Amino acid sequence: MSQRAKRVSTSVRHKVFEPLDRMGRAVFDASPRAMLLAEAIDGDFPTLAVNPAWEVQFGISQQEVRSKTGKHFKWWLSMDDRHRFVTQLFESGWVNDFAVWQLRKDGTPFLVSVSGVVHDMGDWRLTIIVYDDITLTYQMQRRLSGLNHFLEHKVEERTAELSAALQHLRHTQDELIQSSKMAALGRMVIGIAHELNTPLGNAITAASSIQADLRQLQGDIPERLTRSKLIQYVDFACEGSDLVLSGLQRSVELVSSLKEINFDPDNQGLQKLYVHDFVDEWLVLHRSRLLSGKVFVSVDIDKNLYILTFRTALIRVLDKLIDNAFKHGFQGDHELASIDIRAYETENGRVDFIFKDNGKGLDMPDLSKVFEPFFRGSMSMPGNGLGLFVAHVLVTVVLKGTLEVKSAPGQGAEFIISMPQLH
Repeated sequence: MSQRAKRVSTSVRHKVFEPLDRMGRAVFDASPRAMLLAEAIDGDFPTLAVNPAWEVQFGISQQEVRSKTGKHFKWWLSMDDRHRFVTQLFESGWVNDFAVWQLRKDGTPFLVSVSGVVHDMGDWRLTIIVYDDITLTYQMQRRLSGLNHFLEHKVEERTAELSAALQHLRHTQDELIQSSKMAALGRMVIGIAHELNTPLGNAITAASSIQADLRQLQGDIPERLTRSKLIQYVDFACEGSDLVLSGLQRSVELVSSLKEINFDPDNQGLQKLYVHDFVDEWLVLHRSRLLSGKVFVSVDIDKNLYILTFRTALIRVLDKLIDNAFKHGFQGDHELASIDIRAYETENGRVDFIFKDNGKGLDMPDLSKVFEPFFRGSMSMPGNGLGLFVAHVLVTVVLKGTLEVKSAPGQGAEFIISMPQLH
């Protein structure tokens, strides 16, 4: 066994799994999704641990697979597919929904959607890979495709059969929607664990270092403690405590953002809001921020327009939109920044809000992901990637409306909130 392999087998428990044990080992083991934790090394991913769901899905025990890769066990049906997955994961640091056929230990093939992310943790470079069995979904989609083709040709002759088939189709679609919701929830749990992993891991590392330094200092006190050594100890302790505080503050901010989703309409009550006055009052709360950022705001709303809705939820949504404009739209050297706010009543009695900034805008790939949790476009962007996700949940779930976005690079971003009159 190589020295690297020995290090994995003897020290992984204390050096790699300590943050996982404290934060997410229970989530890892209890997850219904098959998950594998590996080390990214030498162009491959030797396995460190798998959860029980993975063992059941592949029919391979954790003891059998530890320190090995898919190359050893050949659970990939096509090694060319494995090479493409490994290459992409090493080059970009993440792979999402890589659909591929794999093999159980007994040779049974099944279709999975594989996602993975590489993360640096101290001296370790780790990756967590998630395997979602989509064989049933694939088979159902094929059945639906065949059923639709059959109905197109037989609709005039078999009206009764068409009605039964449509009922079956609706039931199948409901199952697919529910499956999609569960998959989204699973991705969110993984995202939360990933986002909390770094700040809490840093805090634990810093706290451990401070503890070791203090014990060393305690041992030096009975002897001759020099001034320079004391200053050095104090400097190390200050740096470590700053890192601990930073990590914990980031974790608290993440948890606070998630708590915003838990909005209880029953405790708030519906309010009749005159939209023009409501927006004016909301802008007063952000006046200093707008002035310091030299952002010009224009409002075009009929003073008689009103809506019956939840005031606090709507304020939170607008807060998230203005935060997005400042953090992402107006980043860098951006002159003559502006925000346009319009609202009007539609023909079907709904009220539409238009919130448009003239920032840097979004390209098409990012545009389709802006409402996903933890999406930031790039790791260098500020925030935790939950702002627009929270706004979307509040609009669709609490306000019973829709939230859409239109944008193009250099053309700013336009958010359209369409809400019904709640009764």
